[in-house]
Amino acid sequence: MAEDMLQMALRMAEMQSEQTLDLEDAVDATPIRAREPVAPVLMPTFDTIATDPDILHASHAMTTPRGRGRGKRRGGSRGGRGSSSSAKKPRVDEEPVEPAPAPVIAPPAIAEPPADANYILKFTYGINAYKHWAIQKNAHLEQMAPAKPGMRQRLFKLDLLQCCTDELNYALCLFVKEVRKPNGEEYAPDSIYYLCLGIQEYLYENGRIDNLFTDFFYEKFTECLNEVLSCYEVRLNAQGMLVCRIEEEHLWEAKQLGAHSPHVLLNTLVYFNTKHFMLRSPEDHLGLSFSHIMKHWKKTSTSSGKPGRSVYLRYYAPSQFGGDAAQKRKKEELPVFEQSENVDNPLRCPVKLYEFYLSKCPESIKNRSDVFYLVPERSCVPDSPVWYSAMSLGLEGMTRMLNRLRVVREIQESQLTSLAVPYYN
Repeated sequence: MAEDMLQMALRMAEMQSEQTLDLEDAVDATPIRAREPVAPVLMPTFDTIATDPDILHASHAMTTPRGRGRGKRRGGSRGGRGSSSSAKKPRVDEEPVEPAPAPVIAPPAIAEPPADANYILKFTYGINAYKHWAIQKNAHLEQMAPAKPGMRQRLFKLDLLQCCTDELNYALCLFVKEVRKPNGEEYAPDSIYYLCLGIQEYLYENGRIDNLFTDFFYEKFTECLNEVLSCYEVRLNAQGMLVCRIEEEHLWEAKQLGAHSPHVLLNTLVYFNTKHFMLRSPEDHLGLSFSHIMKHWKKTSTSSGKPGRSVYLRYYAPSQFGGDAAQKRKKEELPVFEQSENVDNPLRCPVKLYEFYLSKCPESIKNRSDVFYLVPERSCVPDSPVWYSAMSLGLEGMTRMLNRLRVVREIQESQLTSLAVPYYN
């Protein structure tokens, strides 16, 4: 019992000694009209303790001792006693006293930059937010239900890397519902998503290949996170501009965009189609088909002045009218949306990722006009020729992906531009 109380006291002391920083106070949300990329900012972490670099100072100055000196009397001697005969001569064998060396003042300690100093996504906020939540949760559990003699109470592990899949899934389910700011206030839904993306990046950086947002083993966590994100509302800053916590670069760094896996590739297509094709609702996305998207080429000029061409994905939005009215409407009158290729970074190119998606779909499905997003095969590996089944993605899965994507700054910007007049062929 005494040992348990000691462990609890040590955890509480650790919790109080660490400096907790609020994500929403330390990292400013970005206005959605800001087009400039946000440069990495060195941010302190939760568990850094403020130290004084000038801790070592000289406490006192070294001085030589002073005594009363006896000088010679003016004039001659009195009473027959001469001063020269009574003066004490120094001993020859005495060595001169050397002054004590000056104290060496240690140079101020140089604080090491945090692990996420070179990242746009400051993942240390997520790691330390989880750690402090786990410390408080464990202290609450021990207080409510003290361990019985001879039995060790099962508590949450503070190190995420030591958690198995089941432990991590269960802990994150509670984390997204119970995490609070250091002052006890609730986080905004997109801030909680930011913390989870930071945890995901931390796992990848330390060799864990778990994908918290797409793996089947974390389905319960994605369900809990979806409940939080479904309450998301846009926010205004002091200047009256809409601000967002999540940026597209955060998703690339956390490997939630790209071709890392069938689920991530599917999420990337949903992101690009939302951003460029202006598909907002799950019903809009599920109404998309392979026949709605066409590849086009445009003549361009290279940097050297030579003629070239660029590839576009063109989406012909279906007519809002049914029956004969849709048939009479000319194709040129339908709104057209495009996705251009990214020649500077092929790994982030919407055209190449679309072509790669087609190469991983069954041949029998590519000509259908009633499906586009396919369910990934659970048994496939990266070298498999086919990643997807012939089954269409369901409404629930699409809704979860869109709830995670609609909080991204670039998606909010595209929704504002969609209010303008669309391009017509």
